[in-house]
Amino acid sequence: MIKIDNSVLMDFSNLPYAEFDFEIISVVKQYWDDIDSWTEFMDTPRRSSAFLMVITDITVQYTDKSGDCFTAKKGDIIYCPLGGEYKFEVISPANSDYFGKVKTICINFNMVRPDKKIITLSSKPIKVVNFKSAQLEKDFLDVSKYALKPMVRRYKLYKIMKTVIDIYSNNSKNVSLLQKAVKYIEEHYTDNYKMSSLAEKFNLSESHFRKLFKEFTGLSPVEYRNGLRIEHAKELLSQNTVSVSEVALAVGIEDQFYFSRIFKKSEGISPLQYKKSL
Repeated sequence: MIKIDNSVLMDFSNLPYAEFDFEIISVVKQYWDDIDSWTEFMDTPRRSSAFLMVITDITVQYTDKSGDCFTAKKGDIIYCPLGGEYKFEVISPANSDYFGKVKTICINFNMVRPDKKIITLSSKPIKVVNFKSAQLEKDFLDVSKYALKPMVRRYKLYKIMKTVIDIYSNNSKNVSLLQKAVKYIEEHYTDNYKMSSLAEKFNLSESHFRKLFKEFTGLSPVEYRNGLRIEHAKELLSQNTVSVSEVALAVGIEDQFYFSRIFKKSEGISPLQYKKSL
């Protein structure tokens, strides 16, 4: 049995330079057909690391012992560390079309160094948002084939690990970039720049920038900027001395009709109706 205190913590970025061998313990196809599907390691820490991939249309939630949590959806990969203490549950089950089909695949493994120390990459579960889901899903499914020879299975796991490291590295860069983009919009939300110029500022195509920004914030860059404008407009509308047209200009919108349209879309009433309701 693996001793948790025999583990050594290593950052994802250092793993390509480490010497270790994979010990694959088990590969589990998980169905989660019950509404109240969950598994828990709160009182019994994990005895191995694991990669779990969500391969169908469900939403799962991980909650650790401190109460921190995150959700994962189709295409996401979760790294579950040796010694991890957390609860995993399905919070949005798949529709009936997926009943009886595999929802997630979990590969339980250890990374064993020559000195017999076990490498772990985190003390908590980590979500790796996956932009290569078709290929990685195939790799996960390949590893889950019971007839696969051990050497081939280990090779497939090495391949998965390399891809996950690449994705995680790119995600870390993207998070830093998107934090800067959000800060820029928050500091310049009254300016009328095109989103193509903002994307260019961060050396991205406009379409890729929009995609990354929406995945990061849940909103498009324009929606995010308009949201800031509306919130500031509501503050200004509470001042009786300011007209609707003046408020529109103050938040960077010259077209009063456009301002009224996006305000009503956000708040359900026009700016004038909002002003009168105060």
